[in-house]
Amino acid sequence: MNHDAIRKAYPGAVVINGDDQVDIHAWDANGDEITIDWQLVAAQDVIVETGLLITRLSTEIQKRLDDFAATRKYDNVVSLSKYTSLTDTEIASLPQADQAAALRYRAECRHLLLKVAQTWAVGERILGEVLSSQRPAPASIADFAAELPVLDWPV
Repeated sequence: MNHDAIRKAYPGAVVINGDDQVDIHAWDANGDEITIDWQLVAAQDVIVETGLLITRLSTEIQKRLDDFAATRKYDNVVSLSKYTSLTDTEIASLPQADQAAALRYRAECRHLLLKVAQTWAVGERILGEVLSSQRPAPASIADFAAELPVLDWPV
């Protein structure tokens, strides 16, 4: 079974390939693959645990972002991209009564997508610190929530 089939059949699955070079494959809540190249220096169960940690924390981070997007009735953070590229010309072509809402949607989505980028940058930094033994592995997102950017709306 290839990785795509495994991802679809078993969400959150972790696949390990290789002998002395190990590729860990895991998927986040959106089905996006997370891959980490890891030199095998410890027992394989440690590597599996690392993959599970990545999957679990990625899922928690994505849920935090999606839950916040839902406070303004967006389906999830992925749906924000529909509004970020609206041009002034496109907005001006809308009926006058709809233009203010379209401008607000665009501003909200651009703002939140910056927060999404900041959030994942913090997540990647924390993962790097864990993998390099600079900090213990967090048990949940609560262990590093104070390091994540505040999620807020611009308007």
